[in-house]
Amino acid sequence: MQKLLLTGLLFGLIGSAPALAQLQKGTTSWGGTLSLNGNGNSSHNANDKSVFSSSRTHTLAPELQWGVFLNPTTLVGIGTRYSLLWSSSRYVSSPSSEGESRSTQQSVQLLPYLRKYKALNERWALFLHAEAGAGYTWNSYRQQGDSNASSDNDYWRYILSVQPGAVYFFPKGGWAIEGYADILSLNASFVPSRENVGRSIEFRSGVSTGFPRFITLRIAKYISTKTN
Repeated sequence: MQKLLLTGLLFGLIGSAPALAQLQKGTTSWGGTLSLNGNGNSSHNANDKSVFSSSRTHTLAPELQWGVFLNPTTLVGIGTRYSLLWSSSRYVSSPSSEGESRSTQQSVQLLPYLRKYKALNERWALFLHAEAGAGYTWNSYRQQGDSNASSDNDYWRYILSVQPGAVYFFPKGGWAIEGYADILSLNASFVPSRENVGRSIEFRSGVSTGFPRFITLRIAKYISTKTN
């Protein structure tokens, strides 16, 4: 059912639509997001406060997109993403047993994209966003305490993604708010085989049910080539 709805949206966007002043051939679009997330927890033994465990996880993920309109319904461009995830944990299970670990994961993605628009009125439009590209990821892990361990690895991932969305244009200045929905999304990725690790292929399609997780908002700027 989700695939049928996504296909219907695609054909709807390809069809004719009213023209918006912001959606004209030659108009450029800039968009960006900055995602920050973090959580932590700790627990203590009720009978011995010196026995405890704790963990922390933080994520930073900026993204930037640029595109140009080929016609009033078609935008082509390129996006770049960087993400950093770092986490740490510590435990003390007895006066002679304790340890801690730290890990980081970083990735960079370069994603050319194609977007089809359909205007609903003078302020709102729907779009279907398709992107394909490559990402490079590298990880580091260190553990100290009762046992010591360390590891480092890196790999390439090839990505294909299709998402529907909507955009609201503010009356002046070319500013807009874009919303992407994981609902009805199609995502695929491929990781080639590397040392001691086989290749992997992932395909995901469906509906995300965790609000607001399935919605991504982005501030965008549409710059027309026309001057008054």
